[in-house]
Amino acid sequence: MAATLMKIGCRTGANHDHADAGQFQIWYKGMLAGDTGSYDSYGDSHFTKYHQATIAHNCVLVNGSGQRQPSEAGSYANWQTDTYKTGTVTGYAYGYSDVAQNDPAYTYIAGDITPAYNSSTVTEANRRMLTVFDTADSNEELYFFVFDNVTAKYASYKKTFLLHVPAEPTINGKKVTMVNQYGAKLVMQNVFGGDNIEKIGGANRNYVVNGSQINPTNNGDDGFWGRVEVSPNTGNKTDQMLNVMYVCDEDDPNDLTATAISNGTVKGAVLGNTAAVFVISSTRRATQFDFTNGAAAGSYKYYISGVAAGDWIVSVGGTPVGLARATEDGGLLTFTASAGTVTLTPRGEGGLAWDDVLGENGWTEVGFSNLP
Repeated sequence: MAATLMKIGCRTGANHDHADAGQFQIWYKGMLAGDTGSYDSYGDSHFTKYHQATIAHNCVLVNGSGQRQPSEAGSYANWQTDTYKTGTVTGYAYGYSDVAQNDPAYTYIAGDITPAYNSSTVTEANRRMLTVFDTADSNEELYFFVFDNVTAKYASYKKTFLLHVPAEPTINGKKVTMVNQYGAKLVMQNVFGGDNIEKIGGANRNYVVNGSQINPTNNGDDGFWGRVEVSPNTGNKTDQMLNVMYVCDEDDPNDLTATAISNGTVKGAVLGNTAAVFVISSTRRATQFDFTNGAAAGSYKYYISGVAAGDWIVSVGGTPVGLARATEDGGLLTFTASAGTVTLTPRGEGGLAWDDVLGENGWTEVGFSNLP
């Protein structure tokens, strides 16, 4: 079984804490993506400038800088103040594939991690992460989607998505592939915001900060090769980055390629049988919107992130096909529908009510087991 850790982080504990709001880790037969560095000696250069810093985690750098160091939070007497605040969870949801709730289908978390960064560098940073275990093929253990929407203080500031891996990866276009020592494989594809992809690691290159290696005093080995950096070109204060991953065994015969979904309202991707779509705005969408899933014809499991709580009518190609519900906690719609142009309409908008649709067409709410 594979697993992910998805962290938003609401307050820093200072002192020994790490500047890692929004970080993630992936495990399958050993680590595939994780934190790096070693705890050598408290307060030494490797600990404070690398291991404890954002650059050692699967987070985002802006202008080469990471998040505020825990030591910048101030005294413990001010722990409840905004000085210690590093983020706010803006959504979370999960579901199961079986009634007994033993077989996880997906898990999702979203957060505003703007407070984790210095205001002189970042004015807005939002990260949403979705893990899907209910994949199209048993060869794939999970799909993982990471959506970042970051606004820098200046358009010239470079944003950098970090992925730390235990073995040297290969880069082919916008795909990054890495196999760990246990034969587990991680494949990442950049869908948006990856104009530049490079790898940094290997002997005496695994703890590089601003071009300089910072080794631990005891020469400890964390078991990681180094990192991959993914960046959009500079010139925009705001950029969206979407990186899509899947986990499998080294001998998996499949070679999955994500299909992009994009318009002025959403960005997303189709991977296997899964369509993950993210409303771009940090404010939850409360009115009708649509997008096109241009992948091959067939049935897909949709995950729509960033919508207002309530019932939404799902239409494909202009025909209502079902009803989905978003909770206040989640802000996430989940449903099954075909490829094509998908329109989502809040129940009651424009006088459209699902009860009327049912009465006119005789359809039932098949596939939406969360409804009463």
